[in-house]
Amino acid sequence: MLAFSENIIEIFPDDIYTRKEIASNCSNLSYSLLLKKEFNTALHYAQIAIQADESNEYTYTNLPLAYLFNGEFDKAKEIYLEWKDKPFQSEEQFATFKEVFLADFADLEENGVTHPDFEKIRKLLEQ
Repeated sequence: MLAFSENIIEIFPDDIYTRKEIASNCSNLSYSLLLKKEFNTALHYAQIAIQADESNEYTYTNLPLAYLFNGEFDKAKEIYLEWKDKPFQSEEQFATFKEVFLADFADLEENGVTHPDFEKIRKLLEQ
């Protein structure tokens, strides 16, 4: 699926609908892979999602998690700080990205996926 998605992006660079579908699917897969502790692959899918469609909001909730779990705290921190106060428009239950970030931490922890830097990021989000 990964190779196929990358090829489709190259073959149809101007097909907005297809690119949005790829971004959505890759972003969803990225989060599922985080839950399965497949962190490197989760990061790769999040990066493909960004390449396909930079406007997919969910990708910006999964990408910093993938960076964090791959030992790239500074990259994760940069995204968290950039996006935390922006309105989240994909779901009405969340007003800002910060709320999604915190909900993702809770969901991951509930599913046994934790990281020692979650607390550092929570503190950053409260600033």
